[in-house]
Amino acid sequence: MVFAVALTGDIGAGKSTLLSLWASMGASVASADRVVEKLWTTHEILRSKAKERWGRDLFDDAGKLRKDLLCARVFGDSREYRYLCETIHPMVEKVLEEAYRNSRGWFVAEIPLLFERGIPWWTDVTVYVTSRREERLKRNMERGKTPEWLEMMESKLLPPEKRSSLAGILLENSSSREDFNEAGMLLGERFLSMSSVVEMRCSCSSLEEAERIRNILESRNLGIFFSLTRHGLEKEEVLISWLSLERHFTRVRKLLPARKTKDKEDCLRNLRAFSPHRMEPEVLEKIVEVCG
Repeated sequence: MVFAVALTGDIGAGKSTLLSLWASMGASVASADRVVEKLWTTHEILRSKAKERWGRDLFDDAGKLRKDLLCARVFGDSREYRYLCETIHPMVEKVLEEAYRNSRGWFVAEIPLLFERGIPWWTDVTVYVTSRREERLKRNMERGKTPEWLEMMESKLLPPEKRSSLAGILLENSSSREDFNEAGMLLGERFLSMSSVVEMRCSCSSLEEAERIRNILESRNLGIFFSLTRHGLEKEEVLISWLSLERHFTRVRKLLPARKTKDKEDCLRNLRAFSPHRMEPEVLEKIVEVCG
C-alpha cells in the first residue's frame, strides 16, 4: 500500500523545507518544480515550442532557460499563461503519477498548483503550509525575489483563504524554524505509521482457538478490525485476519501459540502479512490510534 500526501501552500511558506524533512524520515518524494526544471532542460519538444512562441532568446548561450524572461513574456498575458499551463502541466502530472506508482510506503509530492489544477486521484491527504505574508516576503527577498514578483506569482493562485480551506491538514510556519521542524516531524511520524498498515492472517484449528488469538492481540493493542472465516475442505479450519502495523509482526509471531501437526510443530501458524487495499485516511488513523 502507498500512502500518498500532496503538499502545497503559500509561496515561501516552507514547502520545500518540509519536503526535505520528510525525505530524511524515509518518505519517497517528488517535486513538481523540480520536474518542470528537468523538462525545460531535457524535453526538446517543449523547448522547441517555447522558442517558436516566445523567442529563441528565451534560452541563454548554454541552453539554460531564462526564467525572468519567460515570466515577463507569459505571466502578464492570460492567453500565453494558459497556453504554457496547458502545455507543461500534463507532462508534470504524468511524471508525478509515475513516481507515485513506483513508490512504496509513504509518498509525498510537492505541488504548488495543487488546488488550481485539481487534486490527483492518487492523493490520500493534502497538507497546506501557511505563513504570515511579511515572513514569506522576507524569505523570498533573501532568495533575490522582489515584492512585485511575489504579487505577480500570487495573482495566478486562488486566494490563500480559499486554498487553505480546501486542505485536509494546515501546518503553520510563522514562529521559529525549530518549532516548524518539530511540527513537521510529528506529522511525518504519523504519516509513516499510516503507511505501515498491514493485514495479518493466520489459520486456526477451531473457532474457539481463533477467538482466543483475537483476545490476546486485542488486549495488547496489536490488531483491530478482526475477521474470522471458516475454510478448508470440511471447513474445520478458521482463518483469522486483522489490521495492524508492520513493526508488530515479530511480536505477534512470538505471541501466537505453537500449532502441533502430525508431521511437525508449526510455530508460525501460517502467519502472513499483506499489503492491504487502499483505505480512507480516517480508517488508517484509527488503526494507528489503536496499534501505535
